[in-house]
Amino acid sequence: MKTKINLSVFLSLAFALSPLSLNAFETLLLGGGGEPAGPETIFDGSLERLAEAKSRVPMNITASFNGGHSTTSAIIKNKIGVEHSPFTGVAYKKMIADAVKKINSGELKSGAQLMVIVDTHGGENDRQYGGKTLTHSIALSGHKMESMTNVSGAGSASVDELLTLTEAAKEKGIKLAIIDVSCHSGNSLKLANSNTCVISGTGPNHFGYSTFTKSFYNEMVPGRNLEEVFLNARKNDVDHGFPMISTNTGIKLNEDLYKLMSPYLDNRHSASADKISTRISQEARGANSCSREAEFQKLLRQVESFEKIAGEATSRYSDLSLLKDELVSYKKLQDDLIDEMISLDYKLLDKEVAITYLGVNTKNGKPLQTTSKPMSVQDILNFPPGNLSYFEELIVGLKKQSNRKEELYNMQDTVAKVKAILARQKELKIQSPNLEKSQDVLKNIDKLTETIQSKSFNVSQLSRKMYDFQYAQLVKGDAAPNPCKDFKL
Repeated sequence: MKTKINLSVFLSLAFALSPLSLNAFETLLLGGGGEPAGPETIFDGSLERLAEAKSRVPMNITASFNGGHSTTSAIIKNKIGVEHSPFTGVAYKKMIADAVKKINSGELKSGAQLMVIVDTHGGENDRQYGGKTLTHSIALSGHKMESMTNVSGAGSASVDELLTLTEAAKEKGIKLAIIDVSCHSGNSLKLANSNTCVISGTGPNHFGYSTFTKSFYNEMVPGRNLEEVFLNARKNDVDHGFPMISTNTGIKLNEDLYKLMSPYLDNRHSASADKISTRISQEARGANSCSREAEFQKLLRQVESFEKIAGEATSRYSDLSLLKDELVSYKKLQDDLIDEMISLDYKLLDKEVAITYLGVNTKNGKPLQTTSKPMSVQDILNFPPGNLSYFEELIVGLKKQSNRKEELYNMQDTVAKVKAILARQKELKIQSPNLEKSQDVLKNIDKLTETIQSKSFNVSQLSRKMYDFQYAQLVKGDAAPNPCKDFKL
């Protein structure tokens, strides 16, 4: 009995002092927001792979993830083996503040490794909507996603919150890794610095997919650095995304290859997850008409050069000609849609029109000639006629109340304006009947969803083969500091 007790104590001490325990790095697991009600979430498969990775690579995980989905919570608690709080704005900021405190207090010493995993729904950079975000927005728990592109409002937070963590890590010599696998996560590469490696699940303009996340966790094995994990995961992953890494070589490829490939990686899953309609609308308005063809010809030259070099080197790329054909075919599909919309005067939708009408002076109720703020033709065509009857009913009630004159005058002025807008709407439909047809082209894109998915997928495979080959060539001459290579499992 005594021998058994001593052996038990010995084994406990051996486990406590094992390399796995000593080499464990701190990990913050964040995300799981934006999901509809139910027991499961789309993150469950990735979390299970993280649990497997944790069994191979020692990680001290602190989690603020999801909330309200029983299956997801059970995976985190029982398989990953950690308690977790819901991913709220308050919890998110506290996790970051606690990590910064550990760095500044010396609890995490110079040379220590810290990984932050962001796995949630993510929106585009909001600067196109007038925002000032450096990176992009992400979805919090308790708020169902309505759009897969514009994530904003009370149910969102920003990856910008991690900026203070990157600054603290750099100042104190901490090796920091940010793994953002949300949609549009390529925007987060802006957080990279000499101590911070950033890896994204896709490019800044595109959707992300859990297949890369799973592949990344599969490649997390002892002895590898994060650059190796990323490259292996990217090579073995198959989806529509464009994973990115913040190494010098990765940044160059993002600038050279992603920029040219981007229009042909555009995909459509549903009305709320649609990149191609936005692209077609922008091109039909003439946003990039001058550069579009020139950039495509530049891309074709790159593909042909790669096809020649790689094709001679190995049979691994023997299907390149088929993928190149899909690239050309997808370009033609887009061109046909753009040309059709241009022929239907689609660009006129951007034209702004001032509505002049005989309104009401809101102070005394007398007639007043008024010119409204300019409205786009598109807004005029989309203006709902049902509003008019509602406002007219309100006027009937207000006329019976002598103490509400100012409200009555305001409502009368509103009705006069609405009538003028609807009259202009009718004129536009008569003068430019093609405008409504051009909007129908966008609606008909729904019928092309399967074709678009197939072609964008094949283009993604072509981009991956080119990225893989070019990265291996370029990295040979890259002697710059590399925090992704320095972060070792």
